[in-house]
Amino acid sequence: ALNKNKKKQESGTITRAKAAWVKRLEDSSPSVRVAAARALCDWGEEARALPVLVDVLKSGSNTARLFAATALGQIGEKARPALSDLQAAMKDKFKHVTRVTRYTLERLQ
Repeated sequence: ALNKNKKKQESGTITRAKAAWVKRLEDSSPSVRVAAARALCDWGEEARALPVLVDVLKSGSNTARLFAATALGQIGEKARPALSDLQAAMKDKFKHVTRVTRYTLERLQ
C-alpha cells in the first residue's frame, strides 16, 4: 500500500508540473517558451510543444532561434514532425542556428 501511495503522489506531482509548463508555453519570453516545450516533450507532450519550438525557430531572436534549434536536436525522434521546418532553418542567417540544425537533420535522416 505504501508503494501505491508513493506512485500516486508522484503522478500528482508530474501532473502539476506539466500544468505549470503548459502555462509557460505562452510566456512573453521565447527562452521560457522553449524551456517549457522542451520539458513537455520529455513527458510525451510533443503535440503541444512542437508548434511552440517551431514558432520560435522561425521568428525568434538569434538566441531564441538557437535555443529552439538546440531543443529540437535534444528531443531526437520526437522532432521528426518538424523536419520540413528544420530544413527551412538551414537558410537561417545566424550560422549557429544552421550548425545545430544540420546536426539535428543528420541524426533524423
